[in-house]
Formats: sequence, C-alpha cells, structure tokens
Amino acid sequence: MRMAQLIANGIFDGSLYALLAVGFSVAFTATLFYDMSIAVAYVGGPYGLLFLMSVGVPPVPAVGISVVAVALIGAGTHAAIYRPMLRRGVPGLSLMLVSLAVYIVAENILGIATSDERTPIMLLGPIRQLRLGGVTFTVTQLVLVAVALASAGASAYLVRATRLGESLRAVCDDPELAEASGVDVSSLRLVAATWAWAAASISGICMAMVVDMRATMGLTALLVAIVSSLIVGPRRVMWVGFVAVAMGVLRHVAIWRVSSGWQEAVLFAVLLFYLVARSAPRDHYERSASA
Repeated sequence: MRMAQLIANGIFDGSLYALLAVGFSVAFTATLFYDMSIAVAYVGGPYGLLFLMSVGVPPVPAVGISVVAVALIGAGTHAAIYRPMLRRGVPGLSLMLVSLAVYIVAENILGIATSDERTPIMLLGPIRQLRLGGVTFTVTQLVLVAVALASAGASAYLVRATRLGESLRAVCDDPELAEASGVDVSSLRLVAATWAWAAASISGICMAMVVDMRATMGLTALLVAIVSSLIVGPRRVMWVGFVAVAMGVLRHVAIWRVSSGWQEAVLFAVLLFYLVARSAPRDHYERSASA
C-alpha cells in the first residue's frame, strides 16, 4: 500500500512539474539554450498571488493578475537580456550561465523580501481527503492535476498542430533559414519566453496550494524540467511532459529505499545513466572507425 501511495504522490508532483517542463521545452525549442531563469516564474507566481491577496484582491482575479504579471516580467527579461545576446550569436552555454545568474539573484531577492517558508495557499477551501483502496489524496490535488495536465496538453498541441508551432519547429531546425523564409524569429522567441514563464507561474501556484512555499522551491522543478528536456530533446514537447511525470514518480518511489534527501541525486543519476548510455554506441563507433 505504501508503494501505491508513493506512486500517487509522484503522479501528482510530476503532473505539476510537467507543466513547467513543457514551458521550458517550448522556450528551448525557440532559443536553443536552457533558460534557468524560468524557475523564477515558478516561485514568483505564488508569491505574487500571495501579495495580491494580502492587499485585498479576490483569489480568482489575483491568480490571473499574478500569471499575467509574471509572464510580462519574463517577456521583459527576454527582451532586455537574452534577445540582444541571441542576435550577437552568443553561445548557448554562455546564455545558460547568464540565465542561471538571473535565477540566483531573483531567488535571493525573494528570500530577503519574504519569510523563509509559508504554509500552502488555500484557494479551494478546506482540504478534503478521499481514499481509494490504500491511496489517500485530496480534492485539491485532483483539481490541480487536471489543470496542470490540461495546460500542458494545450501547450503541446499548439507546438505540434498550429502554425505557431510549425514556426517554432522551423526556428529550432535552422533559425537563419526560418528567418529567410519569413519567420520573425525575434518575435517568436519573445512569445515562447512569455509562454514559458506563464506556464511556470501556473505550475508554481498549483504546487503552492498543497505544499509549504519557500523561495528555493523552484530548484527541484527546474531540475526535473532540465532532465526531461535533455532526455527527450527539443520539439517533442508532449514527451517532455510524460518524462516529467515519470521523474516525479521516480523521486517519490526512491523514498521507499533511501531518505528524501537523495531525491535530487536520483534525478542526476538518471541523467548520468542516460547520457552515458546514449554516448556509448557513438564512442564505440568512433573507436572502430579509427582502428
């Protein structure tokens, strides 16, 4: 029964991580670098919501305002920092390091401006627990999983089956050719960044409704998004979501044998195993060719 509960908890967490991971993958598809600063939106969404509610804004409008505000901050960050660097052809590794710096600075500012930890935001009323077999879950969890999966699925559909998604895939394949074909690459990247920050803020708000909030809570979600995107690669946004759910399950199942402090180490182990397994045939081929 304990294993079933761990799997159920993993599916819940993984579903919320999937929304962030899908947004992260959309941004990566457009810009071809891992934008670590998207984790700021994961934390900024719930803290913005908390601030708005503290000044008297009703919960439902506060959610919308917070998501829009965070998305606009993401657009401004992209326009002010990343777009000029992308135009100059700055390598992806340098862009990733800059985005990591943005995340660290923003995380510390939030940590200073807020208390270290807050209780979950109660938007859906008192917690009502349900029990199915040996698994216990709440109505809030069911609602949030539905919201997260619907949002992630809509994002994946837009990338796969719309003209906007077709343009994103074209930019991912060859930005110069896409621009020569009439695609406004700069504007498309701005849209992708805004989209990613909005998705991350929704994911963070959902998570903050069931767990204690803290300024560093975006780190784990960011790690899941990075591992999922590395395993799947660009363009395959829906699969990134599936892998993120699997990563969420794996993090919780790992508690069955090791302490919770090893959950992130398990994700790194999966990434290391994948990278080694993927590179082994290539290394073997290169050694055979040089023999």
